[in-house]
Amino acid sequence: MPLHTTEPFLAPPELRALAVKVFKALAKARFVKIESLLAFAGPLGLDLEHIVGWVASGLLHRASVERDAVTGEKTSYLAVTPKGAKELNRVETAEVEGVSAARLRRTSQKRLHDVGVGEAALTFLAAGRDHGLDLAVVETDEKRFGTSAVLADPGKPPKRVALQADLFVAYRRDGELAALLVEVDRGTISVAKMAEKYAGYLAWRRDGGPQRNFGLKALRVVTIVPDEHRLEKLHAAALKANDGRQSGFLLFLVESDVSVRDAARLFEPVARRLGDDGMTPLFP
Repeated sequence: MPLHTTEPFLAPPELRALAVKVFKALAKARFVKIESLLAFAGPLGLDLEHIVGWVASGLLHRASVERDAVTGEKTSYLAVTPKGAKELNRVETAEVEGVSAARLRRTSQKRLHDVGVGEAALTFLAAGRDHGLDLAVVETDEKRFGTSAVLADPGKPPKRVALQADLFVAYRRDGELAALLVEVDRGTISVAKMAEKYAGYLAWRRDGGPQRNFGLKALRVVTIVPDEHRLEKLHAAALKANDGRQSGFLLFLVESDVSVRDAARLFEPVARRLGDDGMTPLFP
């Protein structure tokens, strides 16, 4: 893409609307695979040449992270830089922030997790734009929605458990707000630790946490897992934490069903409710 040094986003005026949409979506998701951003914004006119130009001009950061230490397989991802955020804020007054240099220095394991969160966020954005999901909020800044709960098991001292999800999604359903707290699990946290977290979420709900913290009654916790094997382990741990009782409050789904290329999958029976062998849509 030829750079137009006097124009916003260093692009010709006819590309400005495209740039705004791309940078807004990427700023919300923070880290996404290059192919996913192309799948999301390709129908709007985005191509690889545009991305290359924005990377060359310092508006986007492009890097790779190793997915598999054995095969050496890598994933290329993009993020909006502080310079890119400044450009978007100048054009739109969007008040977004670029990814800091400190965050870019995170370990490969944490970066893979960041990309997983971004992929989920971009899928929700695609569901809102293309499939009728009435989105109100897609938030990946975990500092804005963290909370905690106190576990008080008989015979044990009370213990406070941090409840830090990875993604908060609010949407309108029949005129009312509903929300998801999304945990993006990569299988790196022990099952015992996740079981404690599920016990914390259940206690938080019983104590009116969704209403107290978010002003919402219709809130569910969704765990996105890498595969069916991990799903079975976490589901069993959560079910034990809930004394074997069914609950629609905790949902589980495999990451292959969360795809920017097929965001309509979220409206199909892809999520497993706690204690239920059947599947339900994430968005009925």
